[in-house]
Amino acid sequence: MLSRRFVLGLVPALALALSACAGGSSDDATQRSDATQTQDKAQSEGQFPVRADIIDDIRGAIGGEGGNSGIPLHGDPPLILRNTPGPYWVDSYEIGSGVVFYPTNAPAPFAGMSLCGGFLNNGDEMFDWGEFYASWGIVTVITWTGIFDLPDSRGWALSAAVDELKGENDSALSPLYRKMSGRYGTSGYSMGGGGTTVSAQGAPSNKVSIGMAPWAPTGFLVNVPTLLMCGDADIVADCSDSEWAYNDMSDDIPKMWIMLSGGVGHLDWFGPGAAWGMGGAYGLAFAKLFLEGDVRWKSTLLGLNGGFVTTNIR
Repeated sequence: MLSRRFVLGLVPALALALSACAGGSSDDATQRSDATQTQDKAQSEGQFPVRADIIDDIRGAIGGEGGNSGIPLHGDPPLILRNTPGPYWVDSYEIGSGVVFYPTNAPAPFAGMSLCGGFLNNGDEMFDWGEFYASWGIVTVITWTGIFDLPDSRGWALSAAVDELKGENDSALSPLYRKMSGRYGTSGYSMGGGGTTVSAQGAPSNKVSIGMAPWAPTGFLVNVPTLLMCGDADIVADCSDSEWAYNDMSDDIPKMWIMLSGGVGHLDWFGPGAAWGMGGAYGLAFAKLFLEGDVRWKSTLLGLNGGFVTTNIR
């Protein structure tokens, strides 16, 4: 295929040569089209100051220039997004690292995510999150942890769950055999929210990291698109922790920090109804945009109004 630089250099000469006999209309149109695409690309990158490979993933979701996530569109962004379940039926089964929630009637391939709870949680407290994400087409492993595990241990557990989920794609006995897309991420609550940033440090190929009321999160060496959500009434994992981690992350990756308003405390995160559904709304929109690569959800994400938002996503 001819490069754009070659085409742009060739078009003016062709246009001049053909204009005498045919008015040059076809080649002039080609020149204008290429110039417009170049301008649009520059404007897009200026409004979305993130790594080029992530931009390509998002463009690919709508068949644009760049990479393609290969994931079908799993549900349309609703006009008003809260924690409403998605359009798909959900089933579950247990693996060594946790319980896998997956859509039964959605078109494959799927993106996958591991998610764990916090201090004194072993996993099943977060089942509602698994149901929620799977109903929107995102396979989710609610990950087992020890109740006293600290963020590092929970991060390792999240990474191990992603690895096991990858194995499900290769197992002929799995309901997910050859149904996974190769796009994965992690999420966690409280100490699990700190854990998801630890997991992201060691897995830069992951597409998303979502922390909910994260306790001791880190931004150092995190190169994964990251969402950090905290509550304005949380006295256990103060929002200053999320703010610090956000500021410590590179500006070259998409990142968002949200202080959800309305008296949202530390124990309000055991399902997508957190903060009157805004926790589920932000988590889903962020996962749709970066984990699945569905660019339609970008305006939905940026249009949500659940509290104080800081982000480099434009």
